[in-house]
Amino acid sequence: MPPTGSVSLDAAVERLLAGGAVAFPTETVFGLGADATNADAVERVYAIKNRPHEKPMPVIVSDLAMAQRLTDALTGRVLRLAEAFWPGPLTLVCESNWALPSIVTAGGSTVAIRVPGLEPLCELIERCNRPLIAPSANRAGDAPAMTCESTLKIFEQEIASAVVACYCPTEAGIGSGAPSTILQPGDSPAADRILRAGPIGADDIARVR
Repeated sequence: MPPTGSVSLDAAVERLLAGGAVAFPTETVFGLGADATNADAVERVYAIKNRPHEKPMPVIVSDLAMAQRLTDALTGRVLRLAEAFWPGPLTLVCESNWALPSIVTAGGSTVAIRVPGLEPLCELIERCNRPLIAPSANRAGDAPAMTCESTLKIFEQEIASAVVACYCPTEAGIGSGAPSTILQPGDSPAADRILRAGPIGADDIARVR
């Protein structure tokens, strides 16, 4: 049985499509998600986390096809990187070609995308049929939540007031515990910019040419 306080997949989908916030496990740390196409929903997550608005939101998608709705950059080496490491803990920073609300990208022209390596989460995204923002489940500056129980504790007040729901399928598990690697890919490994170190290292990335 899911932990007490955790909602079903159907309820999580309904909450997200209605503009609500849902916490969920990924293969790295717990995330706090919302519909990336809904500016009000994204603003709600900024407020819950007390996240500075100059920090853009990472976006998760269910598969490569959904990612290609957000960017034209998934060609050449960038596509090879996606094929090598997705699903998995590599976030690719690419030029956006889609009308995501500017709050998601902090007014910039790029979007940070990944396909998470956790099947129940990909099913959640697929059921929503839209990208989700997925910053870590915590207050800004605190350590990310690593369990459903700690997530429920962090957002106890928001869950009690129905501002946040927690989706924690029993088959889901946490992987490395480190947030994903964030990469701004170049045409060659020498031109890559690793914006945040994570589970996928520079040597692994450099092997993709």
